[in-house]
Amino acid sequence: MNIRNQNIPPLVFLLLFVLIIGCSNGPTCSDNSDDDNDVLNITTIAANPYTVETGTFVVISMSYSYDGDSHVSIEWSCENGQIYQTGSSGIIYWLSPNSEGTFRVYVYLSDGEYTAHGSVNINVIGNPIED
Repeated sequence: MNIRNQNIPPLVFLLLFVLIIGCSNGPTCSDNSDDDNDVLNITTIAANPYTVETGTFVVISMSYSYDGDSHVSIEWSCENGQIYQTGSSGIIYWLSPNSEGTFRVYVYLSDGEYTAHGSVNINVIGNPIED
């Protein structure tokens, strides 16, 4: 079978891209606070896109695994820019600041006993129209 002649749906490419990017060596990172914590863990955190112009919205998504029976609270914070909630605790919008640089958006999870935290870096470049 010649795979080059097969029509592979775009969703498959998207899924492969997300799996390849993951949390290694990319602009995302997941720093769980307890190395021995097998109950609450952030599995993915990603920004779309990772590089934006000043004053641009970015979609940030996060998923986690939880092997407990309590409510998990999710709190988002950022160094610069503004966070807008979407109604889904795993997805937010971040509005980039009007200055260039690399900025980090953080997420903190807790069930009252276990915690996990992660972050994602977003590169903000100047708007060529404003320059």
